[in-house]
Amino acid sequence: MSLEEWACSSNASWRERGLERTERVISGSQSPRTVVDGREALLAGSSDYLGLGANRALADAAHEVTLRAGVGSGGSRLTTGTSNYHVALERDLAGFVGAPAALVFGSGYHANMGVIPALAAAARDCGERLSIFSDADNHASIIDGIRLAKSSYQGVRSSVYPHLDVKTLEEQLAADASDRRLIVSDGVFSMSGELANLHALQELAQDYNAWLMIDDAHGIGTLGRNGRGVCEDFDLPLPDIYIGTASKALGVAGAFVAGSEPLIELCRQRCRSYIFSTSMPPSQAATISAALALVPLHAPRLARVVHNLRQRLRANGWKVVDSPAPIIVLPVGAEDAAMERAAQAAERGVIVSPIRYPSVPLGQALLRLTAHADYSEDDIALIVDAVGPAPQ
Repeated sequence: MSLEEWACSSNASWRERGLERTERVISGSQSPRTVVDGREALLAGSSDYLGLGANRALADAAHEVTLRAGVGSGGSRLTTGTSNYHVALERDLAGFVGAPAALVFGSGYHANMGVIPALAAAARDCGERLSIFSDADNHASIIDGIRLAKSSYQGVRSSVYPHLDVKTLEEQLAADASDRRLIVSDGVFSMSGELANLHALQELAQDYNAWLMIDDAHGIGTLGRNGRGVCEDFDLPLPDIYIGTASKALGVAGAFVAGSEPLIELCRQRCRSYIFSTSMPPSQAATISAALALVPLHAPRLARVVHNLRQRLRANGWKVVDSPAPIIVLPVGAEDAAMERAAQAAERGVIVSPIRYPSVPLGQALLRLTAHADYSEDDIALIVDAVGPAPQ
C-alpha cells in the first residue's frame, strides 16, 4: 500500500467516526461582524477577545515598522534574528505582568514545548530527578511538552491529577521523592473557561518546595482590574514560571515566558523551540508592544459582555460555569448533536465552535463560545437565540 493509499484509508476511517474537521475561511478581520465562507456572520468563537486584531492603531504600528525593518526577521534569535523591537517587547512584557524578565516565542505551543524540556535538560545536567505534576485538563502543548521532557531524560517522571483536584495533587506531592518538583496548570482552562485554584497551587508549591508554572494564554488581557491576567484577578504574585500569549486578547500572535532573570537566561540557552526557530518579524514584536498599552482601556468592556452573555445563557436553561473568563462552554454530549447545533447557529448567522474528540473525550462534545468586547446587546441576544435552549 502506498503512502497515498494509506492516508486515504486513514482519512476515510476518521471521517466515518464523525471526527473530520473543516476550516472556515474568514474574509476580513476577526471583528464580531465579518465574512465567513462567503457569508456575513457574527463571530462567537474567536479568541480576539478585545478586538485588538482589527485595531487601526495597531495596524498602523505594524505598517510603520514593516516599512522601516522589513517583513522578516532574517534568522533565529541567537544568530541574526534579534532586533531592537524584540528587546523592547521583552522589556514591555516583563513590565506588563510584573516580572523581572521575559522571553518571546513564536507561539504558545512553542513556549510550552520549549520551557518544560529545558527544565528537564537542566535537571539532567545537574544529575537530579524531576517530577512534573499536571492538571488532567491542561492544554495539549503542556502535555506534549511533558512527553518530550520524559523522552529526552529518564530522570523525569510525571503525574496527572484530576481536574482542579488539589487534594489529590497534595497526595502526589507528599509521596514524591524527586530532587525537583514542577506543578503545571492552565490559568484559564481552554475547554471549560474555569480558572485554576491559584491560591491552593501557590500554597502547595511553597509547602512542598515545588516550582509553579501557569499557562495564562486566555487570562492575559481578559482578567484582572487592568487585564494583566489570572494572577492580578486573584491578587497574587506571579508564579515561578508564567506563560502568556499575544495571539488571543492581544490580537496578534506569539507567546512569552516571564520569570526571574536566571530562569529566562536558562530558557534562552536551552529552549530548543526558541534556539532553532526563526524569530517573529520586527513588525509583529512592535505590534504586541503597542497592544499592551491598549489592554487596560478595553478589558473592562469585555468583563461586562462576559457577565451579560453568561446571564442570558443561564436564563435559556444552560448550565454555565461561574467564571469571569471569556470562554463559555455549553455541554451537548454526542458529537453529531454538537455539529447539528453549530450548523443551526450558522444558518442564523452566528459562528460557534463545536468541540469534539480528540479535543474533549468521546461523548462529551460541546459548543464553545467566546465573548468579544465589542458585542452589543443585540449581538448577545442573537447568539443566545442562535444556539437555542439547553437540551432536555
